[in-house]
Amino acid sequence: MKWCALSLIGWMLVWLAGCTPKRGDIRVVCVRDEVGNYILKWETAPQLKGQVQIYASSTPEEFDMSVPDLSAKIEEGVTTFITNDNLKRLYFRLVFDGQYQYDVSARYSFMDNIQNFRDLGGYYTDKGMQIRWGMVYRSGSIERFDDLDSIRLHDIGIRTILDLRTEEEAATAPVSFASAKVVRMPISDGDTKEMMKRLRANTLRKQDGILYMEDKYLQFVTQDYEAFGDALHLFLDEANYPILIQDDLGKDRAGFLSSVLLTLLDVPRESVMRDYMASNHYIDVGFFAKDACSMSTDAQETITVLLSAKESFLDIAYEEIDRKYGSFQAYTAKELHFSPDDQTRLREILLK
Repeated sequence: MKWCALSLIGWMLVWLAGCTPKRGDIRVVCVRDEVGNYILKWETAPQLKGQVQIYASSTPEEFDMSVPDLSAKIEEGVTTFITNDNLKRLYFRLVFDGQYQYDVSARYSFMDNIQNFRDLGGYYTDKGMQIRWGMVYRSGSIERFDDLDSIRLHDIGIRTILDLRTEEEAATAPVSFASAKVVRMPISDGDTKEMMKRLRANTLRKQDGILYMEDKYLQFVTQDYEAFGDALHLFLDEANYPILIQDDLGKDRAGFLSSVLLTLLDVPRESVMRDYMASNHYIDVGFFAKDACSMSTDAQETITVLLSAKESFLDIAYEEIDRKYGSFQAYTAKELHFSPDDQTRLREILLK
């Protein structure tokens, strides 16, 4: 499967780096192999002994706790839940030594024709609360979804697709999904036509690409705040959930909005950045190789920049927020019109 270029070890490193324990020093990771089996891995410090009981569910909030679906010795640190099904998504509740409970799922979902599809659930806040699984997803544009992708989308119950692409992008590749409403919040992706023209003319270098991307993220803060603010208010209505945030690759506009959402929920900056950077693992660069192979080395390096998430891109946006507004809270209140009461409501919906 083309989405499995990232090794299982690589997936685990991404997850272990991004998970903050709810209590105690226990870290839990869940990934899926190519046939759909779930690999559950945990670390404890100091080393706990005893059993970890594992309960599986097709919904993130309801678990039958009468009999565990699987159990393992805590000191083993890993076990596999066999499903041989890469269509249906499962959630797991792990109970360590009868007292420490953690809910987890595989953040990344296999999709045949959708880039960068993943769940924003599972992250822990500074106060030890967890974002509910299965409530907010982010991805690239879903317009190419096939029958199997459609089954996967139906299975997770998407109700609202928040489309951040421009009017031109949406007209070229319209998105519709029978069981979900599509809400359009157009946000500029920069002058992509001029960018492609310069790439083909070989008048664009890697550093030009970096500056182009940094300017785009500055514009998110200085020019596009109204659209981002309107988008955020969709998350205050429980009837809209589950919500999918999408743009062309699910990397920039979706990435910035996701970072704002996580920050409003008090997710540590380190975890916010890791979620943003994870796009580098889940965007299939090979998908664009055919167009790039005929271009110069300079152009190919620039394309790599344009397809990448870099810490400096997100950093420059938040540095501008601090410089211009003094704090993130002042920015969200003044430009996004997202009040402290709105923030409280958001946390009530998404945290547990």
